[in-house]
Amino acid sequence: MFLTSLFLTLQVLVTTVTASHYYGGSMTFNSRRNIDGSYKVELRFKTTYHHCYTYDYWSCPSGNCGVENSYVMGQVDSSLNGGTWCQSEGIITRTVSTNKPFDMLKQSCCWIFNTITTSGPWSLLTHVDLGVRSDTTEPNRSPITTALPLIRVPQNCPRRYNLLAFDPDGDHVRCRYGRRNINECGICNEPVGFSVDEINCALSYDYTWLPGVYSFELVLEDFPMHDITVSYNNQPGVMRKRRMVPPNFETTTAVTTTEEPTTTTTVPTTTTTPWKTTTTPPTTTTTPPTTTTTPPTTTTTPPTTTTTPLTTTTTPPTTTASTTTTDPPTTTMSGPNPHLPLSKIPLQFSLQVDGPAPSCTEGEYLPRFLHPTPHHGEHLQARVNQELEIRINAFASLSSIIDVIISGPLNSTKHKTTSGEYVINWTPTAENFGQHFPFCFIAEGQHGSNIYQSEMRCVIVKVEAKGPKANVTCSQNSMSVTIEKSTIKRIDDRHLRLIDPLCRLESNTTHVFTTIPLNGCGTEVEENESELIFKNKITSSDDPRDIITRHHELEIELLCKYQKRSNITVEFDTHRQVINFTERGFGSFSYQFEFYGSESFYNRIDVNSYPLEYDVGEMIYMQIEPVTPVQNTEIFLESCAATPYDNPDYPISYPIITNGCNVDETVQIFSDHQPYVQFGMEAFKFIGLHNQVFISCSIVICEANNPNTRCSQGCTNNQVPPPPHHHHKREAAIQTGSHFISQGPLRLRRATQVTVSQGVNLNLAVIAGCLLAMVAMVCGVTVYRSRMSKITYQPLPSHEF
Repeated sequence: MFLTSLFLTLQVLVTTVTASHYYGGSMTFNSRRNIDGSYKVELRFKTTYHHCYTYDYWSCPSGNCGVENSYVMGQVDSSLNGGTWCQSEGIITRTVSTNKPFDMLKQSCCWIFNTITTSGPWSLLTHVDLGVRSDTTEPNRSPITTALPLIRVPQNCPRRYNLLAFDPDGDHVRCRYGRRNINECGICNEPVGFSVDEINCALSYDYTWLPGVYSFELVLEDFPMHDITVSYNNQPGVMRKRRMVPPNFETTTAVTTTEEPTTTTTVPTTTTTPWKTTTTPPTTTTTPPTTTTTPPTTTTTPPTTTTTPLTTTTTPPTTTASTTTTDPPTTTMSGPNPHLPLSKIPLQFSLQVDGPAPSCTEGEYLPRFLHPTPHHGEHLQARVNQELEIRINAFASLSSIIDVIISGPLNSTKHKTTSGEYVINWTPTAENFGQHFPFCFIAEGQHGSNIYQSEMRCVIVKVEAKGPKANVTCSQNSMSVTIEKSTIKRIDDRHLRLIDPLCRLESNTTHVFTTIPLNGCGTEVEENESELIFKNKITSSDDPRDIITRHHELEIELLCKYQKRSNITVEFDTHRQVINFTERGFGSFSYQFEFYGSESFYNRIDVNSYPLEYDVGEMIYMQIEPVTPVQNTEIFLESCAATPYDNPDYPISYPIITNGCNVDETVQIFSDHQPYVQFGMEAFKFIGLHNQVFISCSIVICEANNPNTRCSQGCTNNQVPPPPHHHHKREAAIQTGSHFISQGPLRLRRATQVTVSQGVNLNLAVIAGCLLAMVAMVCGVTVYRSRMSKITYQPLPSHEF
């Protein structure tokens, strides 16, 4: 009986653990009027679970939700820190015949285990109001928001999190806790040690004696800044009044909600100040609700009573319960109450309070953001079908930056460069024109087993239709750019300059143009896992003689991306000249593979000597080098293998070098971290009766002297033993999607002509010839920036070979 009870108890625990998988979610909406009078509604939602899901069902508990036209969902980001989680974004498009309000609801179980309630159900409710506003003459749009699914803070480090709450209609956005009896929350908890600044949409952490995970279920509501009328189909307009707020509110909101780029410079002041006075906000936020006690009687009472209890840390649980059950009837959306919010959207996330940190100073254990990371609340611009780039740089002197977690729109990506920066990329489509999209990010540092997070920063990206039209062409040693003057009408082309102001741009009546060397004019080099990237940029200055530019009206970033890895094949026969390959959307990098008579590499074997012949066991000396040297780069010989036929995928192969490690015991490397590779080995006869061999090599080009590159890693498999007696092996072919060129075959001397020393294996074959290699280069990219915006991704002209 005892064993049965124990088994049932364990089964319940396993079921609960399996079900506890929800970290948080959010939803926003926008709409457009169709020609027939109906409305196309786009609902974007994010949900985060232990695993990635490709479908989430939303019900329609109230109003006419129309017909669903399309549904797509995909992963945004994932992490293994703080439990495995995966955030996905879904996009639902619906057609509704009327613009009257309706609700979308998603409910399920269960939250991840949290400190207060252990677990519990969750509920995401979105109130959609598409009424036509008198101030914009367009349908109402919801606030724009998102958040990281799991935020972490040390127990002893007070912190203020400025939540993203931007409204594209210019409304004031209020943040509050959700209410249970109208399905705005599941566990509906207001934890002690935290306070919500409803007016400025900020969550402050002071202190809690109980570390662990806390679940937050917030609701964002938007109120017009001035009294407006909202009209619905075949129905008289409804008044919506501005919400009464403390006098200092309007100046704060003007900074965070304005779309003008010139005001974004003010944001750092308003966002960084609370960090130094993290204990102050809870005090200041307590006072405003007291002064607004009377207005909420006619506007929105709930936030006043919700925020105030949080100041008295011993009583919130009791007062919270009464708040949630008493006030909701006043905010029901059924009546013509002019003080109701225009829309309501959910914002839910988890916050984990970790153990104490040795220091709360940013830049020590807690990562600190550095330039060029955008400031919180900054407004960026993106262009339709042109890649946006957001660069993030973080530093911590006593912990190692291990990741930057992001929350952005579907199809946004991130990668880390070898310089340690993280880059977020996203390419908007024509459907995104005119819309605003949120990006939030946090840097994570690690010290031992402890994870430390930076502040959370969020930016708003508005998608524009047009920008400066520029084309970049990348060659082996330079990049050329042309800009149409008609697309930069406000800019005097005489005031444009590169990173190095001594490099000038030229112009004619229609275009501005220049050619930039890859190793000059201030061109910078960086790399990621697969590409070597050369960067420069064109900026405008007040005067071309100014070395320091005080304000950039225009910033165009120029990129040339080169694929780092390339497969190259040598077939031993007559020597061929250099061959360049070009594919659609790609340029080319050419390499020569030559043979030399000795390890001094002074005397290259004459091309008239091909096909070359070697005695078995005789040393052959080879060199791979670029046709045109590129400054600040080095070449790494990652792998080489021999096959009896001109096919690197042939199942029978003999490994010579694998993962940068010498597999054949006779291999010698004569160069180290140079823009060329010099190596040699004893000529061998490939196992079997093959009298000719082909060599396929994979090379990597890297930024020189960078300790984070593949070139600096060297051999990454110390367990590879040399093959005894040169027995043949079957192994996977080396493939990097590159082009192959052939030389050969080389014919071996007859065995009777060969005198082999006692220590040389008779299964060796002869290697000779010349190899030509190419590293495919990705097309040039230009980036238009207003603050940090990007434009133009233009493929090169190409031909097939």
